[in-house]
Amino acid sequence: MFKKYYLEILFLSHCTDTFALNQIKLMKKVTLSVFMLLAVLFTALSSQAQSKGVKKIDVIGKKVEASRGANPNIKSDVPTTDNPVEKSRGASCSVTFDNYTGLYVKVYVDGTYRGTVDAYGKGTVTVGSGYTTIYCVSTGGTTEWSASGDCRSSYIFNLKYSTAD
Repeated sequence: MFKKYYLEILFLSHCTDTFALNQIKLMKKVTLSVFMLLAVLFTALSSQAQSKGVKKIDVIGKKVEASRGANPNIKSDVPTTDNPVEKSRGASCSVTFDNYTGLYVKVYVDGTYRGTVDAYGKGTVTVGSGYTTIYCVSTGGTTEWSASGDCRSSYIFNLKYSTAD
């Protein structure tokens, strides 16, 4: 008789232990699922917030008109010395040049040379925040692009040929 009650108590304690273990496992799964959902939502919202300020602009190239003298759009050309430039402070703006042409393009931001973009290539420069002008000219000097705007976060300028050409 003692043995019978002992087995019943042992069986019941085993059932309650199994039930408790199942409850703990279920709670762990629910907690993990909630954290995974929150991580996915946070990642999606932060990537959406980063892409809000991007402005994409198509800039159509035009033939460079023959002129005498210096180009008025260029204040300083490619540096020929190794003098270091001071680090800028304050807010900045990212300007990307996406070249959809077969030409190598020299890039000037606010009249200052900032680099050359490969044919069908892409390049990005960081400039001070505020009103910005861009001027691009093919390395052969046959085609030019220009645009301007209030650069606060990020611009993408798509350099394209004129559809009339």
